[in-house]
Amino acid sequence: MTLTAEEVLFASPENFLIVARGLFDASVLRSVRKAIDAASAASRADDERSRTARSVGVAPDEVRLKREWYDIWRGAHAEIFTRRVPEFTQVSFPPQIRTIRNQSSLVPWHQDSAYMRALGTRGHKRVITCFVPLEESTRLRPSVEFAIDPAQGAVDHLIREGTAINQFDLPDDHKPKAARRFELNLGDAFVFGQNVLHRSYNDGPDGAERTSMEFRITTRDAVVSGKDYYDLQKGQWYVA
Repeated sequence: MTLTAEEVLFASPENFLIVARGLFDASVLRSVRKAIDAASAASRADDERSRTARSVGVAPDEVRLKREWYDIWRGAHAEIFTRRVPEFTQVSFPPQIRTIRNQSSLVPWHQDSAYMRALGTRGHKRVITCFVPLEESTRLRPSVEFAIDPAQGAVDHLIREGTAINQFDLPDDHKPKAARRFELNLGDAFVFGQNVLHRSYNDGPDGAERTSMEFRITTRDAVVSGKDYYDLQKGQWYVA
């Protein structure tokens, strides 16, 4: 099988977007989606943090904190992105698991670097994101759009009042005037740098949903002490 990746932008490890076609095995993702749905249905977590997370479509820790979700990486064609950013091989635990089903679930324009800075010493100084939808296709479903700017640097974000999740937004004078959208099929993923501006959108019919996983991937010299990681090169877990 010939593997292709539509490389939309590559300016630097902090500013790139790759539409990674066939990054993951679709049959493995179907099994993971089934397991996530079962874990979500069985979850009885009802603390304030879990209720807040659910209100915006984010899976509670009871669902997210499972190493088995990382089984999708064992047969992944990571070379689609590591040939461009070979230093990014350490996948941080846990993943983000999100189901967008209403307006409050949508994430405004932001850079992932803003979230890393907000975490202080628990955030990664260098990180890329792998966004993996768990639908057969993103057509007519909520998805993610990107601003493509080779000169993009880090931007100061605003904090939305009264929000505990999806806190960050951009000042109006920094919001992109144009964006690119790409339809993904099951097994495809977006891989992008920490300064790429992006947001979620929903132009589908009423009731359209999308479940996805997001993985943060860092470098060996930027891991955070005490955190768990999955090493893509060795196929092993360790605690930094």
